[in-house]
Amino acid sequence: KRIYNATQYSISGFKAAFAHEAAFRQVLLINLILIPTSFFCDVSRLEQALMVAVCLLAIIVELFNSAIEAIVDRISLERHELSKNAKDMGSAAQFVSLSIIFIVWLLILMPYPFCSIFHVQSIQQAQNQVKKNPAFAGVFLTQFSA
Repeated sequence: KRIYNATQYSISGFKAAFAHEAAFRQVLLINLILIPTSFFCDVSRLEQALMVAVCLLAIIVELFNSAIEAIVDRISLERHELSKNAKDMGSAAQFVSLSIIFIVWLLILMPYPFCSIFHVQSIQQAQNQVKKNPAFAGVFLTQFSA
């Protein structure tokens, strides 16, 4: 019975967020685009799981952000510095979660940016490049050790 009740409360929370929070609907739309897109990307299963996980993280953060805003508004609609700080911090958390999506997707979909700059397509070419110029060793080590 407890699991059933918890599920009902969760569904109510999703419904409330969808009905009353434009930001939640926007994050949901981003997820409805990115998550299916991840299935068409030529990436490993682990990379795909990470791409999906960071998208879901943004939904979690938006739910927390919306909950904080609701609590602050429930306490008082009067302008107060602490209320502003709480709402701004929730917004900052969402900004970080969206930045994580951008960075993770960028790193996964463009895994070797330095290699393309130096026109290197393989580990063998990277090793040859390092032999020619040892200064590039750190760049190629970090790119090919991942």
